[in-house]
Amino acid sequence: SSLTVSVNIFAVTLQAIRKTRIFIASSSLGLLSNVILSVILIPRIGIDGAAIGYASTGVASFIVIYHYARKYGTFVFERAKMLKIYASGIVMFILMAVVQERLGYSILKLFVYIVTGLAVYLFFIRVLETFDEGDIDLFLGMIPGNYRRVKRFIRSLFV
Repeated sequence: SSLTVSVNIFAVTLQAIRKTRIFIASSSLGLLSNVILSVILIPRIGIDGAAIGYASTGVASFIVIYHYARKYGTFVFERAKMLKIYASGIVMFILMAVVQERLGYSILKLFVYIVTGLAVYLFFIRVLETFDEGDIDLFLGMIPGNYRRVKRFIRSLFV
């Protein structure tokens, strides 16, 4: 999820300045929120309550890590770019929820839903011009050099 990726990025920046005790606070708050919500919600709504409790772990960890990353100035992001990414994700989710509601769910349709969702997401990322050349070059720099065709294909998706 986007929260997990964000937590990991913020965590690396905090590790770089040796602020590792923050992770104990982050994990502790995540555990506490999971236990409290699970105790309250599982008796009332069953497995859905367990899922909400578990999801709260990531949210609580994100809040703590994000707070300290901003406090120490270790990570700065462009709000407009983040809003474009989230907007693309929300549009994709809504569209795919409507499609699934109309066509139903089956394991055979799952692949089609995934590919369609990815196509919609990439379309909106491209239309909103979310990434610039520097972002794309940074991402492509993580792919080994012998995958030139893959790099050209990925670049064509975003430019």
